[in-house]
Amino acid sequence: MRLLHARHRQSLFALYHQPEAKPDRCTVNEALAGNLCRCTGYRPIVEATMEVCFEALDDKFSREADRITEILSGLNDGEEIFIGNETSFFDAPASIDALADLYARYPDATLVAGATDVGLWITKQLRELPRIIWLGRVAGLNRVESIEGGLIIGATASLARVQPDISRLDPDLAAMWSRIGSRQVRASGTVGGNIANGSPIGDTPPMLIALGATLELRKGEEARTLPLEDFFVDYGRQDRGQAEFVTELFVPEPGENDVFRAYKISKRFYQDISAVMAAFLFTVENGRIVNARVAFGGMASTPKRARRAEAALGGAVLSESGTLARALKAIERDYAPISDMCASSEYRAKVARSLLAKALVEAAGMPSERTRVEGQREVMLENLV
Repeated sequence: MRLLHARHRQSLFALYHQPEAKPDRCTVNEALAGNLCRCTGYRPIVEATMEVCFEALDDKFSREADRITEILSGLNDGEEIFIGNETSFFDAPASIDALADLYARYPDATLVAGATDVGLWITKQLRELPRIIWLGRVAGLNRVESIEGGLIIGATASLARVQPDISRLDPDLAAMWSRIGSRQVRASGTVGGNIANGSPIGDTPPMLIALGATLELRKGEEARTLPLEDFFVDYGRQDRGQAEFVTELFVPEPGENDVFRAYKISKRFYQDISAVMAAFLFTVENGRIVNARVAFGGMASTPKRARRAEAALGGAVLSESGTLARALKAIERDYAPISDMCASSEYRAKVARSLLAKALVEAAGMPSERTRVEGQREVMLENLV
């Protein structure tokens, strides 16, 4: 085990200290998902893990867990942390009001939540960030609450913390959420950060846009709400004013007549950048689509809805052959994707058409065992019950 890469060791350490984990190869594969190995090979790693990681806890960490927990709990005193001076500082406000006041005074400061992206600005781009406001200490900003009609997600709620609740909304959300980075990334990265960063290939925005999510922002004592799709203005630009920050997100639960589908296309299955991310929400009554929301990532400078395809689907009958033809023709005019290291523009355009076709035939009743290589919805539904 000492020869393993640090990320492998971290993943297996976490698995060893997860007493509720099922002792099978599927659990091991999931724990290691996204960790690349170029030397030992996966088979011996999995076999060694099966022998070691499901034994009774007996290591220095577990023996001193109570003491470590007590020390860490002592740091959670609800007080603000400030290090530095007005020119260069690290500040960790303890309340949303304190955050709003601090950010109003220093609107050029960098807001940091999980640092899965900002960390790379420093280590890869060698950028200097003189003023840093860390959001991880702000009380209430990480809440996750199921309410009637949907789910409230605080801006600093980690992807891992949100995962169980959002997975219950739909099997495809569960499948796609498990492919966002690795477990370590999901434990640190936040939903608010994935949105506020404004990346055109972020995994969560297309799914949340298709579901009709709304975003709350705050500046000083004032707050406003807007549809998530309107937050993304252009590449690198969001509808967020000076000293304004994201506080929470509301994700509506799909209704009884709603059909939700989401697909991610990437070179690697786990922990890879999307070439195309697609999400669909069809409201179907008596076999007719009465409303359609279609959103893609990787197809434009921002996560974007396919308005022409949505219009072509409005009122369409799922079982009619012309429905698919009209929708596929319309989506060709919705996007003009670029070519980059992830995929060519031609590939992206073909994939977008194929994913729309897949969503429509599944919505019409075709079993996903005929449309998917893995991650069949029927199996996922059984696991979610």
